[in-house]
Amino acid sequence: MHIDIYKCLQLKLDGSVPEADVRSSWKLKFEEHARVLTRKEVFAEFYGCDVSLVSPAICERAPEIYVIANDGYVFYDAKEPLSASRGMVGQHGGPTRAEREIPLLSWS
Repeated sequence: MHIDIYKCLQLKLDGSVPEADVRSSWKLKFEEHARVLTRKEVFAEFYGCDVSLVSPAICERAPEIYVIANDGYVFYDAKEPLSASRGMVGQHGGPTRAEREIPLLSWS
């Protein structure tokens, strides 16, 4: 399955809380609604490589945690309650066929 991994929720950590603790917390709270993956898991599953083989410059920019919402779920930032994204009909970055494909409309 191919999804646009860069469009899912990404958590870039500041180091104040260990990555394992953040992942465990998110996984415990949202495991029924999303997959919570580490950078290492994403590189292995989606790119087929060990993260140790990836350029340090890329790893530095890549988030530590990825949250891939299941069908029917989406994550919003509560600090931005009026965000225009809340009014969108659909969201991209999920694993379902509807979220992986964008219909092409044409007018004649």
